[in-house]
Amino acid sequence: MGETDDIDERSDADLLRLHIDGHRSAFRILYRRLFRRVHRCVLAIAPTGEAEDITQEAFLRLSKVARVVPDNVKAWLSVVAVNEARYRAGQARRRAQATAEFAAEIEVGSVAGESIVLVLDEARSLNAISQKEYDVVKLRLDGFTRDEIAERLQVALVTVKRRYDKAVRAIRSLHSLVRQNFGSDKSRKRIASGSAH
Repeated sequence: MGETDDIDERSDADLLRLHIDGHRSAFRILYRRLFRRVHRCVLAIAPTGEAEDITQEAFLRLSKVARVVPDNVKAWLSVVAVNEARYRAGQARRRAQATAEFAAEIEVGSVAGESIVLVLDEARSLNAISQKEYDVVKLRLDGFTRDEIAERLQVALVTVKRRYDKAVRAIRSLHSLVRQNFGSDKSRKRIASGSAH
């Protein structure tokens, strides 16, 4: 009997070893065997569509980084997938919180995440904020903390705070200007009629 005979009967760890050694079907068998089990663990935390992506990402990570075979492949996959699901859920909460805080700071009221990014993009396109200020605010809206932004951009925390505050002031002023010039009924009627004054 050869080393790859009865491959379906092999343990998860043996299949992973075969995969590492270049056996093409070993990982496919491992995937079919464990996908649903790992997916069920992730479903407890993540929505269905995202749970599938997270589970596939865990298998992809295993296929690329596994040079040392874990004792329990299913447990390893489940831990990696559940940790990723928790991270994504935390990021989503941080994004929602950062968006609400930013909307309040620039005084636009309650705004959806996509709309606040449009406001930010518009401020950048009008040169109301610099690219560096834009980057800081965008990262904040993506759910990163100020400390994480400082580390990611390799700048001091005080620089992150300064850029963020400057962007908030500029966007608030821009928004106020737009409201003053285009917010009243008379202004809207003048714009609709084509009259500038």
